[in-house]
Order: sequence, then structure tokens, then C-alpha cells
Amino acid sequence: HDGQCVQCASSFDCTDAAASRCDTTTFTCMPGMDVCSPDDNGEPANDGPAGAAVIAAGGSVDGLICSSPKSEADYVAFDVAALGDTWDVSLAWSGTHDLDLEVLDAQGTAMGYSFWEQPEHIRLTYLPTGRYYARVTEFSQSPDAASVAYTLSAARTAGTGCTSAADCAAEYRNQIFRCACDAGACVAIE
Repeated sequence: HDGQCVQCASSFDCTDAAASRCDTTTFTCMPGMDVCSPDDNGEPANDGPAGAAVIAAGGSVDGLICSSPKSEADYVAFDVAALGDTWDVSLAWSGTHDLDLEVLDAQGTAMGYSFWEQPEHIRLTYLPTGRYYARVTEFSQSPDAASVAYTLSAARTAGTGCTSAADCAAEYRNQIFRCACDAGACVAIE
């Protein structure tokens, strides 16, 4: 950062579940924060990708999230093992709180967003194989330590790989456009 060596630029640079969150003021990997009242069993490790629980296709995980501090996030991982699969990632909760869902790849690149629905839902098609992360946050104008219970689920539908850029453009509702078909997976053009 600013021409200086740092331990992390984002939480995706932190590889230890005990220090899974990048503090972007000091650029060091720090333990997650266990501020929500109450909080789930994954805390504080799941505040960063290194502490994410892994769910299988067709699985789900229950959690608790709050907006204190505003940077509070829960990460859940899933693995894409076959090209051409479609993954539906959903976040459900009760009440009027505003929870948000993002899916990121192993480097922290956004793959899809769902910010205005209840339940939140992201459909991802033609992903390259590898590990992906769902990030759950609560949007609030002011930090609130009262937790909101949620269920995050991931469903896989088997398919075949893409054959052209047109396949990559077919599903556009809330996944990030990856405009090139490369060996059966839709990828961004560098």
C-alpha cells in the first residue's frame, strides 16, 4: 500500500482462520470481531474467507449477522468441481432487516450481487472450477449489534460447458458478466 509492503490488501490475503480479517487501516490480518448479540458458532473466524464453513451442493448453513461494525461479514465457501454447472446461492431471513449477498471467487473478485431482494438470490452459470465464497452482510444506516438469523443455501444443477460468448451472456440478472468462453468456462477478458 502506498509503495510499502503490507501483510494484506483484503481479507482474501489472510490465510489463517484465527486472523481471517484484513484491517484496512493497518493492512494486517486480524482476528474477526465477535460483536453481534447473540453470534453464531462460526464467529469470529468466518469474518474472512480463511474461516469460512464449506457447504456442499444442495447444502445450507444457518448463521447470525449484524451491522456492528458496519464491516461485519460472514463468509461461506462452496466448491465448483465441474464445468458447465449452474449454481444458485440463496439467502433467506425473517423480518425487515436488509441483508445482502455477494459471491466472490478465491481472489476476491465479485462474481455476483443480490442487494434488493428478500430472499436474496444469485444464479451463476459456466463458472471455472475452484472455490467460491458467499459473503453475507447487513446494510444499516447505523451500526446495530442485534443479530439477524439467516439461512444460506447453495444448489448445483449439472450442465455442459459454454461453447460461445453468447452462452456467457444468456444469464445476466445478477451475476457479473464474464464475456469470453474459455475451455467451457465463462471468464472475464483481461
